[in-house]
Amino acid sequence: MLISDSRILTKLYSNYFSKSIHLSKGEYLYREGEICDSIIFIEDGRINLYKDVNNKNILLWLTVAPEIIGLTSFLNNYSTFNLSAIVAKDSIVKSIKPKHFLEILQKNGDFKYAIMSDLSKRINTMHFHTQIYIKGSSKQKILNTLTNQNFNRGLFNKKSYGLTIDEISDINGLMLKNTKSILKNLANKGIISLDKDVIKIIDFNKLNVEITYR
Repeated sequence: MLISDSRILTKLYSNYFSKSIHLSKGEYLYREGEICDSIIFIEDGRINLYKDVNNKNILLWLTVAPEIIGLTSFLNNYSTFNLSAIVAKDSIVKSIKPKHFLEILQKNGDFKYAIMSDLSKRINTMHFHTQIYIKGSSKQKILNTLTNQNFNRGLFNKKSYGLTIDEISDINGLMLKNTKSILKNLANKGIISLDKDVIKIIDFNKLNVEITYR
């Protein structure tokens, strides 16, 4: 989620949640098609969501703590997860049963509104990203990822959560070589930094100018 309330809730309703689970990079939290019997609160770290398309994992969403995942399957009454969740950075999570999650929503109007707002933003973001994915140039796709999906969440200001070149390439369906070339150009302009293939935005004003005149 975009708010810190999820961490507060795990403390207020600690009896509803599982103990903290530590996950290592590369682990599956859950796989597409597995039984969906819990909603996951990411307390620390980063877990990315993938869709299986022709036996290939396609990266659809980039998460950063604190965030809640598994909601889509739950709200649509799916019996199984509709995406796979793979740990991108060592993470700490807690889970909660749907009936307890509903109880919390009923008792907390502000949190219910925050959930609705967050889901709406996700839908809008994915819709915009899909349009760029279909019609946009390679550079447009990368600029979109740097701004629309992660700008407001401050993902690139958190050094330990920085996205990698591989992730930028995957989420936009681009050749890795092409992605590296575009990002290197942005780095040469002083817009981003590249440290061991981890991306960090260092000049948002220059980035906005680049978007305007792309």
